[in-house]
Amino acid sequence: MDLGPADVIEDAVKEVRQALTDAQGSPKHPSTITQEGEPDAEKAMLKPLAALSKLVLEPLAEHIDGKKRWYISPDASLWLVPWAALPLKDGRYAVEAHTISYLVSGRDLAAVPSQAKPSRPRMMADPDYN
Repeated sequence: MDLGPADVIEDAVKEVRQALTDAQGSPKHPSTITQEGEPDAEKAMLKPLAALSKLVLEPLAEHIDGKKRWYISPDASLWLVPWAALPLKDGRYAVEAHTISYLVSGRDLAAVPSQAKPSRPRMMADPDYN
């Protein structure tokens, strides 16, 4: 599925990553939460998250609306995004409405039958190491 120009999405990912870094802070730079308080820090995070959500979730809306479980196999820098934190149209975060599983490839969806045959358990106890 084509989500549009990659450079636009990459720029949005960079904005989200920078906002996350700012929110976390560092020894030289206090966190946004420390400086502005949690409600304002959340508002600051929401702007880049909403921009990215518009780019990646809106094009998928017809396929994901009404689905409780999402299987996501992001491409490129989209792996660096906390998809659970993306805001939805109803104002909730994705994690509040969906169970999200990340896949490396479509093969992750294929069930691999177990090759092991059931057998009686073997137990050992009180080994003597001398």
